[in-house]
Amino acid sequence: GVIGEIREKKKKWVLSNYIDERGYADKRRINTTEIMCIYQEDIVSEVLENLQKKRKGIKEYTLLTASKLGKKEIVEHLLETGVDVNEEGKDGWRALMLASLNGHKDVCELLLQKGAEVDATNKYGQNALMLASLNSHKDVCELLLEREAKLGEVDSRRHTALMHAASGGGREICELLIERGADVKSVDSTDCNSLMLAAENGHKEVCELLVEKRANISAVDRDGKSALTYAASSGNEEVCEFLLEQGADVGLVDKFGRTVLMSGACSGNAVLCGLLIERGADVEAVDNTGCKALMLAAQNGRRKVCELLLSKGAEIDYKNKEGITSLFLAAQTGHEEICELLIENGANYNYRNEKGITPLLLAAENGHLQVCRLLLKKGVGEEELALILAAKNGHSWICNLLLENGVNVDTKSKEAVTPLWIAAQSGHVRVCKILLENGADVDMKSRESVTSLWIAAQNGYVHACELLLEYEADLDCQNEGGATPLWIASQNGHLWVCRLLLENGSNVNYRNKEEVSPLWIAAQNEHKEVCKLLLEKGAEVDLKNKEGVPPLWIAAKNGHKHICRLLISKGASIDWQNIQLKSPVLPSKSKNIINSLMVSFSENSDNDVKQQENIVIPPLYTEHHDFMGLEQKESNSLNNMREIIFRAF
Repeated sequence: GVIGEIREKKKKWVLSNYIDERGYADKRRINTTEIMCIYQEDIVSEVLENLQKKRKGIKEYTLLTASKLGKKEIVEHLLETGVDVNEEGKDGWRALMLASLNGHKDVCELLLQKGAEVDATNKYGQNALMLASLNSHKDVCELLLEREAKLGEVDSRRHTALMHAASGGGREICELLIERGADVKSVDSTDCNSLMLAAENGHKEVCELLVEKRANISAVDRDGKSALTYAASSGNEEVCEFLLEQGADVGLVDKFGRTVLMSGACSGNAVLCGLLIERGADVEAVDNTGCKALMLAAQNGRRKVCELLLSKGAEIDYKNKEGITSLFLAAQTGHEEICELLIENGANYNYRNEKGITPLLLAAENGHLQVCRLLLKKGVGEEELALILAAKNGHSWICNLLLENGVNVDTKSKEAVTPLWIAAQSGHVRVCKILLENGADVDMKSRESVTSLWIAAQNGYVHACELLLEYEADLDCQNEGGATPLWIASQNGHLWVCRLLLENGSNVNYRNKEEVSPLWIAAQNEHKEVCKLLLEKGAEVDLKNKEGVPPLWIAAKNGHKHICRLLISKGASIDWQNIQLKSPVLPSKSKNIINSLMVSFSENSDNDVKQQENIVIPPLYTEHHDFMGLEQKESNSLNNMREIIFRAF
């Protein structure tokens, strides 16, 4: 393999072909760690010297790597060259922590001899003893304890070394720590103790030891869960059996109203659930949301547990507070086998709750094709609404299935919109294509006279717009306000949609009922690129709205200087003296400043626009623009009115 090939190479070749592992991976032929693992003392010194020249801190990094790998000779060499034994790497990891985690006792001894801090912690509050305990490295734990590692220290979750050992399943480690004084009743930040952690991870021998050492079997955490609850949640039947034999309460209910049986049902261990039922667990208990064990098992796809609960008399059509049954939950989560089992056992597949929800609607909404197929074979209703929900969520295969089953492609929702409209609204191109191929009306409108193309343009879905245009969607269809797809796309700054619509012949100067053009609305909303495109495609730069306001005026009013620059560069008129506006004009101070500019301008013999007392100018408010500086300009520096406006920006 690679190691053998490297060994065969001579020292000179290796030194000329390695790159630090923190360097460019695609250029790397052999890394530092590989060299150290193979050659160790032979060439490591020279490798490190070369790397140190290229990358600061490489020796410290290598100390951590060598400690993790258990390369004592390399660690010793690095420490002799002056590397700090307590150097921290990413997230506060130190050499002693890494060596402890990986069980390298000889490296740990060396590091401790060289002054490694035994109780130092990383970013997560974990020290060397905790890490060695987690991975059941007894000899390392003994060494650390000999060096007076503190047993009562806790990490960021308030886990002690004993809790780490219990989680890792090291009975001997737990025994060692307890003998040295570890408290079996200590709890973490959630009031979880060592017994709960051992139970959760299925470590029966550790549970036996902890109970023997008088761990409280009835203790509960902040959520009201006991060790038995944790064992059931993880499906650990042996641990559950042991705890039950020790007197654990099978009827315990946590703060969410869930029983131990419910936790076991979620885990899917039918044998465990059978054991709990034998010990008196209530099959029909209800949690705080109104759910029973059967519902939770169905939701999680636990077929064997469902079969067990049904055989024990679980109510198949029981409804929770929202009117949801076990079949609803199985359909919602896509568990076809569970749905089939429940239906075979008499579940009502046509039941509709108070909100009008059925199993088919839940399956369609969440994209579960096989469940939909099963329910349709059973002859369920609500296929039309199922199509709408599937279209809304982009589930093309379900849409296709429903159409194959004869659902009307143009069925309408309670909002009076079709599946195509809804799919276009969310940009689901594949769904739109299927619907159009099945004859969907491309121009059917909503109550507000909005078509599928219009809503797709509003939301910026260029590919949906392109598809709809291929099916001859009305390019300049108008909503109730007279806005076209181009107009609404311009308002929202959807450049590529605007480009597509213009390339297909949309009227660039079409105005809505307020006589607002696409350019006007794009200028108001500061969509510079859209304005550029519209002007390139022939938009009239001075096309005014119903009140006589041109695009430049509205851009200036909103302080959009880049839009104003663009419009002026394209020839926008700056002489508004004949416009009668309904909207407010400038404050008197600003108007006086502009008037002074106009006077200065009128003194220039090259211009034919003269100052008039009642001239109307765009509302370039002083909070947007610095006119005070302009008032001091010499008149002969202003060649024309357009330059005045440019200077204002």
